[in-house]
Amino acid sequence: MLEATFIGAFFLVWLFALAYVLSVLRLALRVRQLRREGRALRAPDSLEMPLGAMAGVGWLVTGRYAELGDAFVPRWSKIGRLLFLLVLPMILAIFAIAASRILA
Repeated sequence: MLEATFIGAFFLVWLFALAYVLSVLRLALRVRQLRREGRALRAPDSLEMPLGAMAGVGWLVTGRYAELGDAFVPRWSKIGRLLFLLVLPMILAIFAIAASRILA
């Protein structure tokens, strides 16, 4: 892979990862607000590190945020889940390309 192509691919993956992080952050802020209101007591606080974040990813991947009954949360969880499934293989591919260049 040419250097310019790798930089372009890295930038694209970085943008997708940024979109994922921002969508999950928006989701976590809404869930935290619902927890304060007493409407989402079972939902994990994804902003609480590290166990809350891991539980939040679990809820995101399994689709349990739809159980909260809020109109905002399921929409952002679907966006986050889609971006997670797109970004994870892309990040692994970038690491594999970088590792193969280092080891070669």
